[in-house]
Amino acid sequence: MKKVITIHINGTLFHMEEDAFAAMRESLFRQGKQGDKVTEALLAEKFNALLTPGKQVITIADIQAVLPQLGIKVTYQDTNVGSASPFETEPKRAYRKMKGKVIGGVCEGLGEYWDLDPVIIRIIFLALIFGLGTGILLYLLLWIILPAKI
Repeated sequence: MKKVITIHINGTLFHMEEDAFAAMRESLFRQGKQGDKVTEALLAEKFNALLTPGKQVITIADIQAVLPQLGIKVTYQDTNVGSASPFETEPKRAYRKMKGKVIGGVCEGLGEYWDLDPVIIRIIFLALIFGLGTGILLYLLLWIILPAKI
């Protein structure tokens, strides 16, 4: 037995397994399609075609079949097998990353935490150093606070 949720896509209500919803949400988010009206309309059309009087719930197999038809790669991996919910994941933590570091690994670690290029973080710190003068203090504070990760 799986938990089923009700979602609203393009003006239509759908019943969807919780893991199917998580797979769809993650795949759409990772590829920047979340909130795209055209993608939402196409999804609603494809889901309506799948539903019959004997089948009223969208499953993970349906998501894995429909999203590639729309050019969306399914990126969801259920790492919580045996867990109560696929939404219960370990929280992200910021670290100083020792691999690829320039000085202390703070920018490298923050870049990984926020999924940004570390060069962007370095530019922000430089702007804080020359603009407000707080960049050095902030960097040193983060160097002391953040644990190292190899």
